[in-house]
Order: sequence, then C-alpha cells, then structure tokens
Amino acid sequence: DAKDGLVVMSVTRSGWRDFDLLLSLEGPGAGVGRTIPLYANSQARDWRGDDTFKTTRASAPEGRLVVLRLAPGTYRIPRWDGNSTRDGLRGNGYWLWSVSDLDIRFTVAPGRVTYVGNINLALPDHPNFSGGMKGGTCTIVTQDQRERDLALLHVRDPGIDVATVQSVAMNFPRSGQPLPFFIQNAGDDNFEPPNP
Repeated sequence: DAKDGLVVMSVTRSGWRDFDLLLSLEGPGAGVGRTIPLYANSQARDWRGDDTFKTTRASAPEGRLVVLRLAPGTYRIPRWDGNSTRDGLRGNGYWLWSVSDLDIRFTVAPGRVTYVGNINLALPDHPNFSGGMKGGTCTIVTQDQRERDLALLHVRDPGIDVATVQSVAMNFPRSGQPLPFFIQNAGDDNFEPPNP
C-alpha cells in the first residue's frame, strides 16, 4: 500500500525479564498511542535468551522481530512500562516504568520497508523489591542488527525482498547511558499503576 510504510525493528531485553514489557509508540494522526509488547515467556519470542527463567545475559537477549504498518511521518517511543502478577515483595506482582521521556524517534516513508534497528532494554539481574517506590537504573541501547533481523524477516515473510529494505537508524542520543526507572509492588498502600 503506497500510502503507508512498513517499519522493521527488533525488541530485546537482558537482565531481569520476568515481566510483560510494553513500549509506548506515538505518531502522526494517532489520538491514542499504540504499544509494542514483549510478553514474559511468550511463544511469540524469536530469541529465547538463556535457559534461566527470570534473567538472561546481555550476550543472549530475549526478544522478537516486529513489523509495523504505519502512516508516513515521524514516530517516537516516549516510555516503557512493565508488569507482573508474580514476584515482587509479597509475591503478588509489581510494576516497573521508565522515569524520563526516552524520545526514541524513527521515520516512516510511504510505500517503503524501512529497517530502523534493534532496541534493547538491559535491567539489573535482581531489581530492588524492598518496598515503597524504589528506583533503579537501566540502559537502553539502539543498534544495527540488520543481518540477523533481516535474515529472520526473509524466513518469516519471503514476500518482502530484503535486498530492497532501506536502513534508517532510530534516533536515540542517550543510547547506552544509565536511565532511571521505578518499581512499585502490588498491594502497596495508595498506589495506582502508571497509566501508559
């Protein structure tokens, strides 16, 4: 469809991974933003990570390849959120969320397939669930994984000629820098989970 474009990216994570990860996506003409999910232990993962259940090494991230049909224009990922119904201080769940606006940007061109790269969230192996709203730091790295990602795209959707896929990297000046996030245990008094 020449009026829309396709965007190809991979979403991965390392460190603590026992929660559903949601990346918020905002763009032109969208009154309500979309989310890009990476569910804990989902069968839809393309990269499974380590055999360990709750953590994975940076050299073996878990994640998936994402292909989005979007209207032309500039899009941004302002935040990430996560939640689980297990673990945490009392074992009944927790929420995690990014503190500052990430402002990760990429552009969609009409009638084109564009590869924008990989976005990897790296959390500590053992977040602090000790009670109240606790802070921590993570890193988000945007990087080119074109060879790996487009090889998988070719297998998954052979109708897309990967030789014609244009590469335009996501814009994220804070890639690799420590970024703050918060954790809140389910059941803590006077707490409402963040509204993505």
